[in-house]
Amino acid sequence: MNSFKIDQPYFNRIQVEWIIEGRFINITEKPIVSPPFVLQSEGQLIPFSLIFHCYATHKLEVRRSDNTIPGTAIVTVIVKHRDNLRPFVEVKLTSNDRDTLSFNDIGTLPPRLDKRYMYSVASSKIKCYITWLGFTKNTHSSSQTQLHQPLCITKVPYTNKESPDVKLILDNKEITAHKAILSLHSPVFMKMFQTRMREAHEKKIIIEDVTFETMKILIGIIYTGEDDELVGKDMILKVLAAAHKYQMSIVMRVCEVKLLLEIPQDPKAIFSAANLYGTEELFRTAMEYIVATKKLPFAEIKEVCMKEPKWMSILIDLMYEKLEVIICTEQALSK
Repeated sequence: MNSFKIDQPYFNRIQVEWIIEGRFINITEKPIVSPPFVLQSEGQLIPFSLIFHCYATHKLEVRRSDNTIPGTAIVTVIVKHRDNLRPFVEVKLTSNDRDTLSFNDIGTLPPRLDKRYMYSVASSKIKCYITWLGFTKNTHSSSQTQLHQPLCITKVPYTNKESPDVKLILDNKEITAHKAILSLHSPVFMKMFQTRMREAHEKKIIIEDVTFETMKILIGIIYTGEDDELVGKDMILKVLAAAHKYQMSIVMRVCEVKLLLEIPQDPKAIFSAANLYGTEELFRTAMEYIVATKKLPFAEIKEVCMKEPKWMSILIDLMYEKLEVIICTEQALSK
């Protein structure tokens, strides 16, 4: 009897539990293929399947069924065979140019004699966690726009000169805009325009702590929903900082999704930024990668999480996933 359970607790993560049980399963020459499952992320459906080679090679493959658009993910596999206390555990980062990720030497399936029917029965429990970081090539349309519509209340480009009622002055350059649109996306701008502050009466706002290029990209996102110019870790972090300052939650969300793909290149910087600006999904994904790859000392991660209850909750969830592994390993070592 086989069972297959799927759960997608976060927008970029899917969890699968596959229990395989049957007579002579450990000597069959044909691989066993799981039911297909789909992770929905960035407005795309990303299909996967598991392939269990239980004869000779003893390996598990995580296969992406459609790899027309290259992408990257963190894949964690836990395999536990019946009567084998020490489970197989491994974490890998998917490769852009391959559609199959192989986990080798996952162990043999020890048979159990069923006295009633006089045949050997083997059983394995496979857990697979896939955290999607993003597509490494642009899709035909803006992925963030598909995920986070609506981003704007007008189709008028932000550079349009028709009826702007405010100018943003940065680096001695100006960006024209509309108070209504800025207020819609930013409580900070709304407060400026509704109070007796100078900005409420004048048609210009001088901004000194954000660069012209950063604000140009930020304003472009809230007006058009396009994020094509938001590229490179440093620029994304600058836009995230500005969006955080002006409390633009939609722009912060776009930056958060973009930064997922930057985690393998600089996990510590992304982890620190997520902590600083309170971006929960980015923090969780960065911490998962760091814990799995041991890029930072655990004491340093714990110190950060101790200061914020929601971070500690995420850390506990990650450690809970590994609790079964820790217990099984300790039992094996004590024998």
